[in-house]
Amino acid sequence: SILEVDPENIDIMMQYGSFEMATENYVRAVRCYDNVLRIDATNAKAMEALARAEDKLGNTAQVKYWLEQGLAVDPETTKLLKRLSLIYLNEQNYQLTVHYLDRLLEIDPHNAGAHRNRGIAFYQQGEKKRAIESFEAVRTNGGKMEGLYGPLADCYRSTRQSKKALEII
Repeated sequence: SILEVDPENIDIMMQYGSFEMATENYVRAVRCYDNVLRIDATNAKAMEALARAEDKLGNTAQVKYWLEQGLAVDPETTKLLKRLSLIYLNEQNYQLTVHYLDRLLEIDPHNAGAHRNRGIAFYQQGEKKRAIESFEAVRTNGGKMEGLYGPLADCYRSTRQSKKALEII
């Protein structure tokens, strides 16, 4: 009813989109957020919300598109950088994973999760020295090393640091 009176009320459109998301009406949520962007083409919150809705619909290309559009508007949004890096890590696109994680770490240098995922990307690319740096940053920043001690020990072994590898094991 409010939108009938005030069809360009962005706050109400965003709330309506959130309601549609909560009730799992993702196609209708996409329409709400699209309407926000018709009025305000630089609304990063609508872009992030569109990415979440498209994710629920299984449209990975659209998810990446909206996250990248959001970053173009607000390049220091850590949430967008983190989500993009995770998508690319899951796709095994390690170069883009590292690209977005480097940007995230410029903003939040003590983000243990970003260091962990960066280490995984380097490890998968065979860049063992760089993986060590990232994994050790996880330990320094108090992050979770579950599942990473094996790769870290392998990195030390591969770089001829047997004593450190044994310590890790």
